[in-house]
Amino acid sequence: EGWIFPSKRARSGHITDREVSKQWLEAKRLAGVPESVVLYCARHRFSTDAMEGTGNVMAVMDAMGHGSVNTTRIYTHSNVQQIREAIERRNQLSTKPVGSCAKAGHKSGHSRLRQPY
Repeated sequence: EGWIFPSKRARSGHITDREVSKQWLEAKRLAGVPESVVLYCARHRFSTDAMEGTGNVMAVMDAMGHGSVNTTRIYTHSNVQQIREAIERRNQLSTKPVGSCAKAGHKSGHSRLRQPY
């Protein structure tokens, strides 16, 4: 196994923190990313994208180097647009009305409904 970010110049064989910071600041400037966005945000983006792409929390946990799924869950954010699209697909495909929980095996109704947005 080799380094993810190898360096031919560094004695350690991998890119230094200083070089990562320098490259990040330059990429951010070129892309017009606000200064408030820090490199650490990339861990959240990676975790979220990896989870959306694989649906495999254990694989994402391993890729992130976490020892617990609970830690991975902190970095993984839900995608409201993806949820809306799934609901729309369900509504277009289904001929059954949504209203009857009792038919689905629920013994009692929900006391209140929360809006997700």
